[in-house]
Amino acid sequence: SLYAFDIAGSMAHARMLGHTGIISLEDSEKILTGLNSVTERIQKGDVEWRPEYEDIHTHIIMDEASRSAKVNDIELELTGAEFDLLCVFTKQVGVVLGRDKIGELLHGRRMQPFDRSIDTTVSRLRHKLSKHFEGEIIQSVRGKGYVLLSRK
Repeated sequence: SLYAFDIAGSMAHARMLGHTGIISLEDSEKILTGLNSVTERIQKGDVEWRPEYEDIHTHIIMDEASRSAKVNDIELELTGAEFDLLCVFTKQVGVVLGRDKIGELLHGRRMQPFDRSIDTTVSRLRHKLSKHFEGEIIQSVRGKGYVLLSRK
């Protein structure tokens, strides 16, 4: 199945991020551990595999046309800002995104130094996603930004 190649690519990316210092080696290992866990769960048949899942990493279904998101058929109640932010993260799973990059992707501009709107939206989104995932799926990377982890 294609999942093995997808996960192998994500693992290579996580290793590269750790070895180049974009994220810490510790964070890289956490991502790799999560990816190994996903692989084991798929191989054991513990993951309900459905073709409409867009992203095997997170099982988050994004419908940009209706501006809705689901996790395992459960609709997430998101604000417009939270939906937009989740779209950014799900398109770049495992990639550390700084506040300025997120600001550019969401608003077409860099964020002001004391603007905490992204941090606040991340916090609210984390809280809503925590009901569906074990541990933090959106992790802070000190001095770098945020990353949507590849785990369920």
